Amino acid sequence: MRIALVDRNSGTTTSDDELRLMDRAFEALRESNPELGQMAEFRVFGGLSAEAAARVVGLSPGAAKRQWSQAKAFLMRFLEEDPQRQEPVSAY
Repeated sequence: MRIALVDRNSGTTTSDDELRLMDRAFEALRESNPELGQMAEFRVFGGLSAEAAARVVGLSPGAAKRQWSQAKAFLMRFLEEDPQRQEPVSAY
C-alpha cells in the first residue's frame, strides 16, 4: 500500500484517515523498535538516503539499509492489516 501525501495528477491531498493511519503505523514501529522507527523517519520525513541516515546514527551503510528494509516491511504489514486492531505488529 502506498499513501501519497499529494496526488501529483489532481493536486488533492491525503485524507485525514490516511494520515492518522500513517501516524499509527509510525507510532507502532517506534514502540516496537525505536531504532527502526528513527531510521524510517529519517528516510521518509527527512528525505535522507540510507548512507546519509547511516552517518547521522553512526551505522555502516549496510546496517542502515538493513534497518530501512526491516522498517519498510513493518510499515507495509501494518498498513495492509486491519488498521484498527489493538495488537501491535512485531518488528522482528
